[in-house]
Amino acid sequence: MTITGPELRFAPRIWILILLGYGLLSVAVTYPLVTQLGVALPGLPGDLPGYLWSFDLFWSSLLAGESPFFTTRVLFPLGVNMAQSASMPFLAVPAFFFLSDLILYADLLSLVAPVCAAAGMAALVRALTRHDAAAAFAGLLFGFSPIMMALMLHGRLAQLVAVAAMPFGILALVSFMRTAGLRPLLGLSAVTWWVAFTQVYPAASFLVMVAVIGLALMPSHLTTKHVGRIALAAVGNIALAWFVMTVVIPPMDTSDVARGGFGFTSGSVVNLADVLVPSAANPMLGSLHAYAWDQNDDVDSYFLGWGIVALALGGVVARRNAETVGLALGGVVALLLACGSVMRAGSFELLSHDWTPFEWLARLPFFVLLDAPRRLVVGVSLAVTALAGVGVAAIATRTGHWRLVLLGVLALAVVEYGHLGTPVSEIPIPEIYEQLAASPGDRTLLELGGGLAYSGGGLGLDWSTPSAFLMYWQTIHRKPRVGGYVSRVTHTAYDWFQDAPIMGDILTMAHAGRGAWSGTTYTPDEVTTFLRTFNLGYVIIPPYPPQPQYAEVIETLLAGRIAKTETDAEGFILYTLVDDPGAATLRDETPHI
Repeated sequence: MTITGPELRFAPRIWILILLGYGLLSVAVTYPLVTQLGVALPGLPGDLPGYLWSFDLFWSSLLAGESPFFTTRVLFPLGVNMAQSASMPFLAVPAFFFLSDLILYADLLSLVAPVCAAAGMAALVRALTRHDAAAAFAGLLFGFSPIMMALMLHGRLAQLVAVAAMPFGILALVSFMRTAGLRPLLGLSAVTWWVAFTQVYPAASFLVMVAVIGLALMPSHLTTKHVGRIALAAVGNIALAWFVMTVVIPPMDTSDVARGGFGFTSGSVVNLADVLVPSAANPMLGSLHAYAWDQNDDVDSYFLGWGIVALALGGVVARRNAETVGLALGGVVALLLACGSVMRAGSFELLSHDWTPFEWLARLPFFVLLDAPRRLVVGVSLAVTALAGVGVAAIATRTGHWRLVLLGVLALAVVEYGHLGTPVSEIPIPEIYEQLAASPGDRTLLELGGGLAYSGGGLGLDWSTPSAFLMYWQTIHRKPRVGGYVSRVTHTAYDWFQDAPIMGDILTMAHAGRGAWSGTTYTPDEVTTFLRTFNLGYVIIPPYPPQPQYAEVIETLLAGRIAKTETDAEGFILYTLVDDPGAATLRDETPHI
């Protein structure tokens, strides 16, 4: 290592050891995942099985000569524009080598993402402070922060990977503003595209951070060379965006997309008091999480740390330059936006509706799709941990005892950000779906209780079976589905399914487990039209309380169309259908798997 004035530089071999340390820490905070690679997923399943489906869709579509950005594998026969869901094409590319073991791919991404996040933050703080010890500490803070671990716990793999890239983007921005170099500008563009095509909420938070920090740097850094290259980058990125949105991805009318509305933007939000409430997973301070105002299964901790925030404030005071002020402003703006349409501090309501920054942001194109403001809090973590690194560098430089300072702040990190181990979960695969996989052809599957699911609600859902499981099971049986789980369903699609003869009645009956059939009697011709409209070949009823009523409805409605009825050991019922009543010769057979 070398020390020159306020600088502290580690030799390359020290950085290799630091990166290895991040890797070992990733194994520790996700343990016992490393012992169950390819078998279990980190944390609760959440949306993660659905992400595996999207990887499978990407490659199965390409290998079939089809676009991976539109599919009729779900919401058949209308299909869905994957711009409305988690497409993640950049993450899907390496998945080609794991198509026979997508769970292993997700596990490896989960282990690597915190390491990449830590490395990116270390590189950013190294550039800001030229103090490698402070940089290594900041990397540890960001990569293994309570917010990152909360994303891991709740199966938010796409957000986890997108957030890991954000420090590299801010580093590119800072480097460009310092030098007006073309290379960092290209790096910033590349990170922006990566984040935007991975997950919408980190993308929104990142764009806000770039805008705020960039504006803060302009008065002291902007030159005519900057202006020319910014204009060039703007033209290039706008042209690329136009090509992607008009040629690569099917056009999407955002006004037709169903959103959660005020109930979501005022409820799925950060409570300002909770940024000071420790995570439940903290082995030392976890009991204090009982005092959190916002108990959720999305980002269940956005604790910033008492001492960590103090270090960040110290960093701003000690180095009041445009870069630290820009980071601080970016963090504040991200926090205000994460408060959503109703800003609260504990039980106190501070602002609501048009008085909140989020309401104005959500009127802009792209940002109009946001209905869970809480997830924007990742930008706050980025700003606070970067500034905490700046604060550590300032203290170490002034005291001249960087080793003692580093030991002290590491102890602080253990207390405030401590996390050891993450539960793992397996995706159950009912035998009935393996049996369905053995059936030839590509006729459509209808799963009662697993209708149209999207972030803001759905139709035909009873939530007895996680929608993400149903998506993953499709990678096994390979049959198109009437239902599907996507981020956004259009009003047009929702209304079409609700108004579709027979199908609308079935979905309405199954929604929320109501179990009430409309009582409508349909003619044989109407039933035939229904089966052919959806190319319906299979119906599955899962083992939940309304199953007997649903089975009676299906067997009455499709009398003479059921070729075979099968039941597995878990109680799932599978009906194999024909659209010609005369062909239903196996109606009375009920083999057991």
